[in-house]
Amino acid sequence: MRSARLLKYIMLLVMVGIIVVVITSGKWMNHMYFNTDESVFKFRSPSVDESSQTITDMVTTRSTFRDNFLLWNKARQNIAETIYPYSSDKASRYLIYRCDSGRLSHCGGLADRLKGMIAGYIIANITDRQFKAEILNPNCYLHQYIIPNLVNWSLSTSFHQSLDKIASDTKIVNLMNNKIIYNNIGNINFTELIGSSKYVYFRANLDYSQGFRHSHLHRDKLSWMEQVTPDQIQATIFKQLFSLSPRLQSRLQNLLAQELPTSKHKLVCAHVRMGKNPTLPTDYFTRLSSEHLPNVWKFIKHHSTSDFHKVFVMSDSAEVMNQSRLQEFGARLVLTPGVIGHVDIPANLNTEDMCSATEKVIFDLHLLMNCDVLMISDSGLSRLAAYVRGSDEGLYCLDKERVIPCKKINLKDIYQVLG
Repeated sequence: MRSARLLKYIMLLVMVGIIVVVITSGKWMNHMYFNTDESVFKFRSPSVDESSQTITDMVTTRSTFRDNFLLWNKARQNIAETIYPYSSDKASRYLIYRCDSGRLSHCGGLADRLKGMIAGYIIANITDRQFKAEILNPNCYLHQYIIPNLVNWSLSTSFHQSLDKIASDTKIVNLMNNKIIYNNIGNINFTELIGSSKYVYFRANLDYSQGFRHSHLHRDKLSWMEQVTPDQIQATIFKQLFSLSPRLQSRLQNLLAQELPTSKHKLVCAHVRMGKNPTLPTDYFTRLSSEHLPNVWKFIKHHSTSDFHKVFVMSDSAEVMNQSRLQEFGARLVLTPGVIGHVDIPANLNTEDMCSATEKVIFDLHLLMNCDVLMISDSGLSRLAAYVRGSDEGLYCLDKERVIPCKKINLKDIYQVLG
């Protein structure tokens, strides 16, 4: 008798457990979770009218890295729920990242500009200002290539066409290559540094994430950073600010679907930043030479062993691209159109070519973020691609004489850089 009652009691508990699992499963299915290392970012599930497109895209890309990339670009919801709330478009004062051909020229390459915008957004958040950005040099319409994602940093009309003469309500804060600020950023009172002017034009080019994490004066607004690593801070803010334009996003997804149609396909990538070379003779300094290229080709050959393994090489050198076509994997190269150039070094390029170079470097950067195997070099774009890609799996660093496995959190130390 007692055994029968015990059996009924156990069966009842099992039924209750099943009901609880079903209910909680239903609730869980209303959300999608993207886990980047220790950080969990939550998104809404696709609505009925877009879910079929999302599923189709995910089936064609067949990769954890590319699925994660799609989640960021399709969800378009608040990325990290613990981030201090942005000071909305209702703020009456502005912090404007600006790059022009006048007082705020020579902003660095694309990576420098993106890092400057990320820093500007964080400081605008700290000081309760609207964050805006305008890239007036080169004279290309930036929104053709990259657009605001969750924060509208766009300016339809510039507040000031020229900053040669500024009024009392306007201030310029230039942190370009400022190592003093970089080394002491945790102790800086940004409310005092930025001041009370209505319009503050801002320029910077370094990765201040580690310093922001240790800020004492602004800890209340930056406390979310204590739970993530510096590389995750850069990735999170990048995704909050930027998305490929619809035209380039469509091109990217079509390329991935065409080149990587099955789960057996893999994208093996190498970013080879040469620095000063015949293609960019006025670049600031040499980073790699042709004698280092055999290490790159050997690495790609090792990780690309079948027709299912497609290869993408990004470089600032025409010689590198020409050599890549002559390698054993040359027939499996994924090629992207456009002029090779540096957005801050026009050299002999006309405006049309500079815009082509801007589009190419932005598109190629986002393709790097989708790689199954990624070899980076001494480049801010390399590091940013690794951060946004979001995994140490399949990540390697070219350190001139060798290619070694590496981790996102150590990239600045490996290359001994501030940005």
